[in-house]
Amino acid sequence: QAQGGPPVAVKRLLATQFPMTIELGSADSMMGQPLPARFRLEARLDSDGDAATKPATDPAAVQVDVVPGAVVKLALK
Repeated sequence: QAQGGPPVAVKRLLATQFPMTIELGSADSMMGQPLPARFRLEARLDSDGDAATKPATDPAAVQVDVVPGAVVKLALK
């Protein structure tokens, strides 16, 4: 997600067990474009099923300056 802008790519998954391995690529891009050279990666569990709301109680994690192809480990808190 660009700072203050809309998401560049999104992947919605059913979280059935942890840990999970997830791959995010250009197929997940909102516009079908390659991922940017650096981006902010956010993962969260959505308690109400509405992507537009973000209750403070939903577990989430963020990492900035992620590059495509990087292996990132996030711990949702």
